[in-house]
Parts: sequence; C-alpha cells; structure tokens
Amino acid sequence: MSDKLKAAEAIKKLARMYEPMVEAAETLARIGSLEQAEGECNKRLEVIQAEVEVADSGLSDAVEKITLANEKALGIVEKATNEARAVNKNALQDAQDIKLDAKENAEHAIASATQAGEVAANKARSELAGIEEQLSFGKANLVAMDERKAQAQSELDTLNAAIEGAKQAVAKIVG
Repeated sequence: MSDKLKAAEAIKKLARMYEPMVEAAETLARIGSLEQAEGECNKRLEVIQAEVEVADSGLSDAVEKITLANEKALGIVEKATNEARAVNKNALQDAQDIKLDAKENAEHAIASATQAGEVAANKARSELAGIEEQLSFGKANLVAMDERKAQAQSELDTLNAAIEGAKQAVAKIVG
C-alpha cells in the first residue's frame, strides 16, 4: 500500500475517532444556549413577579380606599337621612302650628329636605360607583399579570424540559 493511501486511511480513522467529540461539542453548545434562555426566562419571571407584587399592593390600597369610601358614603347617607327626618319633623310641627301659610312652608321644607337627601345620597352612590370601577380595573390588571406570570412559567418549564433532554443526550454520548 502506498504512503498516500496509508495517510488517507489514518486520517479517516482519526475522523471517525473524533466524530463523537464533535457531536458532544455541538450538544454542549445547544445546552449552553438553553441555559442562557433559561436565565433570561428566570429574569423575566422575576420582573413579572415584582410587577404582580406591586399590583397586589395597589389592589390592597384600592380595597382600603373603597372600604373607607363605603364607610364615608354610609355616614353621608345616614346624616342626610337624619337631616331629612329632622327637617321633615320640624316642617310637620310648623304645619300644625301655622294654618294655610304654614302648610305651604312645610311642603316646601319637606321637598327641599328630600331633594337635599337625594342629592347627598346620589353623590355618595356616584363616589361608590367610581371606587368600584377602580377596584374592577385593579382586579383586571391583577388577572392580566397572573396570566403573564403563568405564560412565563410555561416557557420556563418548556426550556427546562429541553435542557433535560439535551443533558440526557450528552449523557448518552459521554456515557
């Protein structure tokens, strides 16, 4: 056999010998890419978790504000009701004491008191509706953040499964 044929055979033999090493290097490169992607996903997950914590804090604040507003609204309604009753009582007493003129004044006082009570009650209801809208918005934001968190977790799980598969492939090649 000539020297050139022997050299060709030796080179082919070396190529066959190093082929598993090339495959292992490619697998390690894929694992490195997957680990880098996992790290990025973990960072995104941390950011999303921080956003969820901020949203939870905002929701707690909104709930507290709503509770205070409800208490305030109930106080306003109660005060308006008591004022309306007091005015109504006084107007009725005045109507008994005074004849025709008193009757007209009493009806006017009752109408004014009722209207003032309705205005105060409507204002309280309007404030309550605004606060309930804020709460609804806060809850919607929290749901959206929970969905983003779940999506990030799903991506992380997929990457972890891919890394595990690549590790098993490397173990097969190495082992």
